[in-house]
Amino acid sequence: MMPNPVVITLLASAALLLAGCGNDKLETPPDVKVGLHQACAVIECICVDDSAGLFTKAKTADLVWKESGDAGCPAGFKLKRVETDFLGRKR
Repeated sequence: MMPNPVVITLLASAALLLAGCGNDKLETPPDVKVGLHQACAVIECICVDDSAGLFTKAKTADLVWKESGDAGCPAGFKLKRVETDFLGRKR
């Protein structure tokens, strides 16, 4: 007895759908991850106020460079990457 073509089509569609549901994010192993304090040597970073509210403009401060070459921030500020569009303009 031959399987119904509708059943074969549904099973094939379900298999393709499930195959496309995989996680496409590539995870970097924990021992290879580079912190933002090191990445700021090649990307633009700023220091923003920790306590800024959701609808307030956060205060910014200049980066503090350590002798090791790592970037840091003054007390009360945290390091954040400057978001840019595909042309490199600040958002």
